[in-house]
Amino acid sequence: AEQGPKAIAPLVAVASGANRDAALAALRAVDCISHASAAPGSASRKEAAGALAAAVLDAKVPLRVKHHLLDLLGSVGESDEGPVVSAVAKALSETELRDQARKTLERIPGDAAAKAIEAALEGATGEWLEALIQTLGTKKARCSVPALVRIAREGPAGRLAAAMALTRIGDSESIRAIT
Repeated sequence: AEQGPKAIAPLVAVASGANRDAALAALRAVDCISHASAAPGSASRKEAAGALAAAVLDAKVPLRVKHHLLDLLGSVGESDEGPVVSAVAKALSETELRDQARKTLERIPGDAAAKAIEAALEGATGEWLEALIQTLGTKKARCSVPALVRIAREGPAGRLAAAMALTRIGDSESIRAIT
């Protein structure tokens, strides 16, 4: 943690390598830096979150490392960090990363994360659609009520999940849509 967020990129490079012991040690160091930067009053939170987000977007970083970094972003990311939400939103479109990205956005507070999840609803089907809808309910994303109302009123796909999400959000428009 003493090296700070500037050490995240080189550590991710080590974590991406073939040496398993070095990779595990590098990920532990990234954990320490990320959690230290997320401490209340830390001035390095945005820098750490930005470094983690950049690594998630790096095509050279293997999926196993990206999963770990997405989990960390759920702890470090804040609602006002556009690059973080943007990077995680891009991961929603990758089949191998999308569920971890959804869980990460669920933990990042604010409307920007909810809107990224809402954008992923377009074209989503089956269990993936239901997972996205459930995440909006878990976040109690009032900004997504119109999209959830539309889903609840349209066809059968996602109707029950949307009704449950609207119930969790619990505002008057939500209640009218499901009664």
